[in-house]
Order: sequence, then structure tokens, then C-alpha cells
Amino acid sequence: MENASINNQKAQIALAETRTKHAEIMERLRCLNYKAHTVKTHAKADRSGPLLAWLIRQENPRQPVVAIQTSMGHTVHTQREIHTEFVQHYATLYQSHLHGGMDDIISFLESVSLPQVDLEVAE
Repeated sequence: MENASINNQKAQIALAETRTKHAEIMERLRCLNYKAHTVKTHAKADRSGPLLAWLIRQENPRQPVVAIQTSMGHTVHTQREIHTEFVQHYATLYQSHLHGGMDDIISFLESVSLPQVDLEVAE
């Protein structure tokens, strides 16, 4: 009788351990299924991205510049003239606007009053 009681207790402990392991495995499986479902959903949702991008490109095709007005007021139509005008415009735009020479720079720097450190205080 004692053996039957001991075997019964061991069986109950084994059953409890098995149920715990089963619950852990089922939880892992649920998590994996959720992750797989999420990945599939995102993969399906992303498939429309390239299609939409293609449709947008079709609606807004590139439109070349066919004519521009120069700084002198003339209208140019050829691609070479348009290119040349753009190059001249940006070269002028980014050009240094320094009109004086080195003498002007030196006289400006001499006229500016800069603070000076007293040598006795610095030591």
C-alpha cells in the first residue's frame, strides 16, 4: 500500500511537471505564431509600396526646362544655352563679393577694437 501511495505521489508530481512544460511550450508556440502572423501581415502590407511608387512616378513624369529668361532679359530655348545660363547664374551666386584688396582688409582689422588681456592679470 505504501508503494502504491508513493507511486501515486510521483505520478502526480510528474503530471504537474508535464502540465507546466506543456503550458510553457504552448506559450512559446503562441508567441511564435504571433510573430509569424505579424511578419506575414507586414510582408503583405509592404507589397503595395512598389506599386504605389510606380503609380506616383507615372502621374508626375519629369518635365524638362524648355526655356528660361536670362539676367539680361533674353529668352533662351536650347539645352546648351539653358545649361550655360544656369552655370553662369550659380557661379555669380557663389562668387565672393569682396570688392577691396588686401589693403582694405588690413585697414578694417586695424579699425576694429579687440579686447586685450592684461599680462599681469594673466600670470
